[in-house]
Amino acid sequence: MKKFTQILGLVGMVGLGVGFLALLVGRRLNLFIELQLLVGGMLALLGLAANLSGLREYFLKRAGKAQSEAVVQITGLVIALLLVDYIAYQHNWLWDVTSNNLYTLAPRTKQILNELPGPIKLTAFLPTEGSDKVKSLLKLFLKESNKLELEIIDPDRHPERAEAKSISTYGTVIFEFKGRETRVVEPVEEDIINSLIRVTREQSPVIYFVTGHGEADPEAEDKGGMSLLKGYLEHENFDVRKLQLAPEGVPSDARLLVVAGPRGPFQGWEVAEIDRYLSKGGDAILMFDPLVFTNFEELLLNYGLELGQGVVVDQENYMADMDSIGLSPVTGKFTSHSLVEGLHGKLVVFPRVRPLRLLTRPDLAGKWSPLVYSSDKSFVETDVEGLYRYGRVQRTPEKPQGEQLLVAVYNEAIMLKPWQALDAKASRETRLVVTGNSHFMRNLALDVYSNYLLAMNLFNWAAGEQEFISLIPKKRSASRIYLTERQTNIIFYSSVLIIPELIAIIGIAVWWRRK
Repeated sequence: MKKFTQILGLVGMVGLGVGFLALLVGRRLNLFIELQLLVGGMLALLGLAANLSGLREYFLKRAGKAQSEAVVQITGLVIALLLVDYIAYQHNWLWDVTSNNLYTLAPRTKQILNELPGPIKLTAFLPTEGSDKVKSLLKLFLKESNKLELEIIDPDRHPERAEAKSISTYGTVIFEFKGRETRVVEPVEEDIINSLIRVTREQSPVIYFVTGHGEADPEAEDKGGMSLLKGYLEHENFDVRKLQLAPEGVPSDARLLVVAGPRGPFQGWEVAEIDRYLSKGGDAILMFDPLVFTNFEELLLNYGLELGQGVVVDQENYMADMDSIGLSPVTGKFTSHSLVEGLHGKLVVFPRVRPLRLLTRPDLAGKWSPLVYSSDKSFVETDVEGLYRYGRVQRTPEKPQGEQLLVAVYNEAIMLKPWQALDAKASRETRLVVTGNSHFMRNLALDVYSNYLLAMNLFNWAAGEQEFISLIPKKRSASRIYLTERQTNIIFYSSVLIIPELIAIIGIAVWWRRK
C-alpha cells in the first residue's frame, strides 16, 4: 500500500507540473488545466500525507539534504523565469529579428503617423480565431501613434454591426475621420498608411493623362495600355483622369499632367498650352518613344534637354523574353538623387528606349538631375532602316557608345503674381520628368524587375508626394502556415503536455517496479 501511495504522489506531482506549464503558456484556465491541477494536487497531497514520516527521515540523511538543495535551486530558477515572463508580458516588449523587418514599421510610416492631423478611428472586422497577422500589424500602428483608436469586431458574433457597415469579407478595416470613410481588406503596412492619408485628405490629387495623339491609354488592359499603372496610382490615393486638350488649357485642378508615348505630333497651340501650364508651376511627366516626332522637341530644348535620335541597344544586359537583339536594356545604374535612393541594388528594364542629352545652359533658371543610365556596354543604333526593316543592329565606331541617359528630372522655383497662380500659393516649384521611353510603364513591363517602384517614385516626386518615395512593401522570404486557436491548442496539448506526461508516468512506474 505504501509503494502504491508513493506512485500516486509522484503521478500527482507530474500532473501539477503539466497543469502549471499549460497555465503559463495559455495564460487562462480551461477544463484540461483545471483537471490537471485538481487531480494532480489531490494525488500529490495523498502521497505526501501517506509518506510524510518516510520523507522526513529521507531528507535528514546526507543524500536527502543534497537533493533538497537541488530542488530549492530549481524552484528558485523556475520562479525567476516566471517573473521575467510576467514582466515581459506586462510591458509588451518587441524585438524584431526577421531579416526583412517584418514586424517593424518603416521610417516613412512612422514619420507620417507623427504628422496625422487628428484622431482616427479604425474598425477591424476580424474573426476571434485567426487574422493574427492583421491584428499584430494594427497593434504596431497603435503602439506608434496615440491618434489611432482601434475596435475589433467579430462579424460572426455581431452580424448586425457587420451588416450596418455592409461588410461582406473577413479582414475588412474601416478608417473614419471627420465624417469621411475609407476601407481596405486584409491590409499590409502600405495599405494602412495610404488609407490614413486618404481619409485625412480633403480631396485626392488629380492626374490627367493627355489623349488624342496615340498615347498609352490608362484604362486599356492590353500590353500597350497602362491599366496596371492606373490601378497603382489609385491605390496611392490619386484621382486618374483622361484629358483631351482644349484651348482653355490644362484644368486648374491638375496636380500632374502626363504625356505617355504619343505616336504623332501635337498641334502648336497644344504645346503652347502645356508650356504655359509649366510656367505657372505645373508639374508634368513626359514620355517619348524612339523615332517619333511629337513637336515637343523645341520646348524641351528651351528647358535644356535634347531628345536623342536612335534606339539604345545593350547586347549583354537585356531582357531576352522581350527581344533577341538587345532592344530592351536592363540596368541598375542609378544616381544619388533621393528619388532613386531606395532602388540601388535593383534592376529596371526599358524596352525600346531613346537616349536623352542634357545641354549646358548657364542661363537656365532650374536644374536638371539625371536619374537612370544604361550600362557601359550599351550603344545607340542610329541606322533606323536597318533596324526596322531587317531587324539588324551593329556596333560601329561612329555610333554613340557607353552609358546613355534614360530618365532625367527638372525642378525650378517659380514666383507668381496672385492672378497667375494655379491655386492660392504664390510660390511654386515646377517639377518635370522626361523619359526616353513609355513602354517601361505600360502593362508589358510595369511588373518586371523594379519598374513599378521606379514608376511610382517618379509619379510621387512629380506630384509633390515625396513621403511615398521608397515606401517599398515588405515581403516574406518563406511561406508560413496559419493555424486556428483550436488547432494550435490540440497540437500543443497533445505533443507538449499529454504525451510527455504519459511518458513520465510510465517511466515512474517502470523505475519503481525495478527498484
